[in-house]
Amino acid sequence: MTRLLLFTALAVAAVSAAPAADSGCDGFQWNVTRERSLFAMPPKSLRSAPDPAAAPPLSAGVLYELAVAPQDGLRLLAAPGKHASLAGARGGFALLQVPSPGLWRIALSEAGWIDVIAGGQTLAARDFQGQHDCVAPRKVVEFELPAGTAVLQLTGVRSEAVRITLTAAPSD
Repeated sequence: MTRLLLFTALAVAAVSAAPAADSGCDGFQWNVTRERSLFAMPPKSLRSAPDPAAAPPLSAGVLYELAVAPQDGLRLLAAPGKHASLAGARGGFALLQVPSPGLWRIALSEAGWIDVIAGGQTLAARDFQGQHDCVAPRKVVEFELPAGTAVLQLTGVRSEAVRITLTAAPSD
């Protein structure tokens, strides 16, 4: 009987805690169901590179945990779109493997600046959303991307690793 009461109490506590854990993620105006489901999966670990020549590839539809290095050691392709002086900021490069042209989303588990370089040009973000109290994801940025390989330049990250996904934007 005591075990049953304990089990019931734990089950009720777990169910009541679940919405509280996700409550910081409720403010997205976009449908982020695909990103949220990927962020619930175990990530594939990779190490970013200090320059694009050694950057690891990121495939669409996969959650990665990307280790990032001190930002002052990066060979930036473009000046970060946002000039934030974060003491101890980290960043790195990865290669986005874009299977088809269109509107794509890059989602991060924390704050950081995303620049995408394709065809030798820095692409402007089409739009972005973020939720400060959410890490699954915290920030989602949309880019119109060509098919093929694009360079992802991350800067302004505060931790040693960031979770990241590349997903096609829903066509609603």
